[in-house]
Amino acid sequence: MHPCSDSRAGQERRGFEERQPHHAGIAALERFDEDGGAPLDRVGASLVARLACFPVALDLLRLERALRLAARGQRLISIFSSDLEPPIYDQPAFLNTIKRFVLGQKFAKVRVLVREPGRMISNNNRFVSMARRLTSYLEIRVLAAELRQQTASYCIADDRAIVYRLRADRWDGISSLNNPPVARQYLQEFDVAWQASTDDQHQRMGAM
Repeated sequence: MHPCSDSRAGQERRGFEERQPHHAGIAALERFDEDGGAPLDRVGASLVARLACFPVALDLLRLERALRLAARGQRLISIFSSDLEPPIYDQPAFLNTIKRFVLGQKFAKVRVLVREPGRMISNNNRFVSMARRLTSYLEIRVLAAELRQQTASYCIADDRAIVYRLRADRWDGISSLNNPPVARQYLQEFDVAWQASTDDQHQRMGAM
């Protein structure tokens, strides 16, 4: 038996099964797939359990979902993250996709909210370097202090596609490339947090 088949994989499976949806949007997401009308493409209990001992494989899976979403973007991509997670947002494939998006679409914009900017900077994240070069298209803000208890990690393309994890430190999550009602719901939450993250915080982020 694989040494982590009963421990880590079992914990992931139990945690996923025991967790109840925290938001009406999660329940709605479960009723859609990428084209609408069928069960949602969900990265959860069974797959996480099988891959729990192979974190690189899970990171690649998360990256693949983010790439598919970013490729669908036409005018706006919104990212909510703890520290611009390097296995996703600091990868050449994702950086190139974002660069093509902002330079190839008229009025394209990428907004990023981060909870832990210190960790992001200490990782020398290349997304930050790209944002400094493309300031007209990419904007990073530090999440307002009163909102930093939020644990989710998600990416939204326009008001239609979403990749969402309830906790940034867990692998399981949900995704849909065509679910406007739920994408708009979380986009509204992002907009509120974006406005609450003050200009002073934004300036400090830009100075890092």
